[in-house]
Amino acid sequence: MKDRKYRITILSPHKLTFGGGVERFILNIVQNAPVNNFDIVVVQTDSEDMQRFDNGYVNQRLSKVKLCTLKSFRRIQFSAGNAIEEHLESPSSIPIILAWQLVKFLFCLFYRPINRGVLQQINESDLVYLIHNSDKMWLKSRSTTLIGSTHEHDFWPSRMTSGLMYKVFCMLRYKGIAGFHFTSARSFREAIIHRKYDFVLENGVDTKLFFPVDCSDSVGAGRIEFLFVSRLEATKGVKRLVYAWKLAGLRDVKLHIVGKGSLENFVRENASTGIGIVYHGGLAPSELAALYRRCDVFIFPTSHETYGNVVLEALASGLYVIASDALIGLFDEFNKLGVLEYVPNDTSVISEAMIRSVKNIRQIRQNRLKAYNYIMQLDRDWNSVTISLFERFERILNSSRVYEEASAVN
Repeated sequence: MKDRKYRITILSPHKLTFGGGVERFILNIVQNAPVNNFDIVVVQTDSEDMQRFDNGYVNQRLSKVKLCTLKSFRRIQFSAGNAIEEHLESPSSIPIILAWQLVKFLFCLFYRPINRGVLQQINESDLVYLIHNSDKMWLKSRSTTLIGSTHEHDFWPSRMTSGLMYKVFCMLRYKGIAGFHFTSARSFREAIIHRKYDFVLENGVDTKLFFPVDCSDSVGAGRIEFLFVSRLEATKGVKRLVYAWKLAGLRDVKLHIVGKGSLENFVRENASTGIGIVYHGGLAPSELAALYRRCDVFIFPTSHETYGNVVLEALASGLYVIASDALIGLFDEFNKLGVLEYVPNDTSVISEAMIRSVKNIRQIRQNRLKAYNYIMQLDRDWNSVTISLFERFERILNSSRVYEEASAVN
């Protein structure tokens, strides 16, 4: 039996105002965290290419937990490290990867004295939950249980080949991690390595914020509206989306684009040409939820995702989803339900899917409640998912503590 509250530390690779999918995950988890049963600390780094989340929104979400900040070498990775890692796809890249790991390790040694106070708090935790698994290099305590995850691409097998050499590399890189949180059954199946405390728990959605409007009484009325929500980066398929929209040539139809990123000017320029694109920039969660409910079809031609929270938000809001086939295995139950289709990341195929959805708009609007009801049936609200996550943490800690006590007796 434990005689105190367990301390859980969630280690984020970026500043929480970065506003990507990972940061959305963390903020939803801490908002619903069982703080009466756990002492929870969130540690962010100072890495941020641009601010997408308002400070007030982040602070409100963190009101129940403690926040600390690491000064990190990751600030320079947007110009250097990310460019390197984005192009490491073949076995011949292994020497470059190893060299880059050495560079990061040396940076870590440089920053360690600067972060002494925060690192001490991390190492005094009972369990550290790693969003980016390579951040284990910050940790030295052997009494802390490390749980990794598949939120970031540093554990994604498709980055290189799945051969023996990569498996050995992963085993060495993630030595000391007791288990991994897999956010999908697909990522569990594809994993190169496994640990004793591995578990699968899919992401949730805020069903109080993202819910549909029943428009079954007016299924054929009103303008048809498409939506894209994500960081405006090349890997999210922003250019493919715009080119497909132009190719479709739809009239009296709107495409709403929400997000911030390096391709903002590209989106603004195309929105100013009168082709039906409306650019909103970044939106507050309540404004975003209202826009979801206004729209009919969500398009997400991303190159790769570890999950894709925006897809689940769109489905919960009653939108039909046209998703990249890179997401196959993540939302298959919704594909079988008839509220989502996978398409290749080909401009002409995406444009054909857009045209097809316009022709099928009556059926799409009749099905607006279908995905939401299914999500509620699966109990995929963030509150339920968070409870399941912390129950899993507690079981892992209780199990490891019993093992340690038994070892001490022997």
